[in-house]
This record gives sequence, C-alpha cells and structure tokens, in this order.
Amino acid sequence: MLVGIILALFSLVLAVVWDIVKRGQEAKRQDETVLAAIRSEIINNVTIIDRNINLILLELPGLGKDMTVVEPLTLLRSGGWEMLRLTIPEQLTKRPDTLTILNDFFVLVEQSNEVMRSREAFRVNNLALDTIGSRLKAYDESVIRHTILLIQSMMKLNSILKLDIHPDKALDKLLTLNVPQ
Repeated sequence: MLVGIILALFSLVLAVVWDIVKRGQEAKRQDETVLAAIRSEIINNVTIIDRNINLILLELPGLGKDMTVVEPLTLLRSGGWEMLRLTIPEQLTKRPDTLTILNDFFVLVEQSNEVMRSREAFRVNNLALDTIGSRLKAYDESVIRHTILLIQSMMKLNSILKLDIHPDKALDKLLTLNVPQ
C-alpha cells in the first residue's frame, strides 16, 4: 500500500515537472517565433526604405520639369507591434529601454506611412496642378526626414534584436540631400 502511494506521488511529481518543462519549451519557441517575425518585418522594411529612397532620388530632379509619372511609395510594415501586444518575448525584457525603442520605431513607421498615404492622395487628386512638382517635393522631403529617423531607430534595434542590417548606406544617401529639418 505504501509503495502504491509513493509511486502515485512520484508519478504526480514527474507529471508536474514534465508539464513545467513542456511549458518552458513552448514559451521559448513562441518567443523565438515572435522575434523572428519582428526581425523579418524590420529587414523587409529596410528593403522597402531602400526602394522608396531610390524612387525619390530618381524623382526629385524631375519634379519641377513637367514630370508626369510619379510612382507611389511602398508603405512600411507595422504589424510587429501588434504581435508584441499579445506576447513579449523574454529577450526584450532584459534591457529596460528595449520596449520603448521598439514602440518609438513602430510609431515612426506609422507616421511615415501616413506621410506616404497623404503624398499618394495628393498626387492622385492633383495631377492637373501646375505646382504639383514643388508640392510633391515637399512631401518627398517629409518622407526623407521620417526615413532618416526610422533608419536611426533601426540602428538602435540592430544590436538589441541581433539583426544583420546595415541601413547606414541608405542614411548616408539621405543625409547628402540636405533636406531642411
């Protein structure tokens, strides 16, 4: 009888320990999945930023010269913050400023997207304006200012999230444009 009770308790303890180990592994896997998704989103945003910068650099010289084709800029991805609202990976809680830096980054992404949406709405609705070139240039300068801030924010995230991105070349391109702050 005593052996039966000991075996039952041992089985119970073993089941509890197994459950704890299993939950820890699942939490770690979930953290890795969320971090991978955020890393991927930021890396995709670097590609989008590079494309948008190249479009703006091609467009700027021709804006005052009856340029009729102006391509829309690609909006940045911003779903990573929504994932973080559901679960915060343990790695992001090690430094007290990590979530603030991530929040600032995603706020900048949303602000940049709003500028690009506004630019696109202006472009579509005002093609007949004689001054569309100078007004689009103002939008492009605003996009450039936001992009500079975004790249600086990405560089902060680069070491925190162990990203392998090098947006400094894009930043150098933008800083040479001497856009008014």
